[in-house]
Amino acid sequence: MGKNEITSVTVEKKGNVSILHFSGELSYANLEKVKENIRVEHSFSEIGATLLDLSAVNVLDSSGIGLLVSLYKSALKVNGRLVIAAGNSMVGDILKTVGVNRVITVFPKLDEAMTKLQEA
Repeated sequence: MGKNEITSVTVEKKGNVSILHFSGELSYANLEKVKENIRVEHSFSEIGATLLDLSAVNVLDSSGIGLLVSLYKSALKVNGRLVIAAGNSMVGDILKTVGVNRVITVFPKLDEAMTKLQEA
């Protein structure tokens, strides 16, 4: 991670949707920090649907992908729903290449994902 690169997760709630906004690197180098932020700020049992906003992510490695799959499994355990808004072509291409889009619904844009979640 570069000196000026900040990795953060912020949570925004809109109705029955909880949006986790990730920024910076979603990688092995900061995985524990990201996990702790999620544990502190988000509970899958309290919300009906979760949207992972990756539009501000500029690095996504296999550890970050593992975290996304783990979050998806956590949502399923409590009958929740989880989708991803890739937000940029680099993230979308990575998710498609490794097949995440076959397991988790991935939208190219945040507003598309929100619209779909609110329809359900």
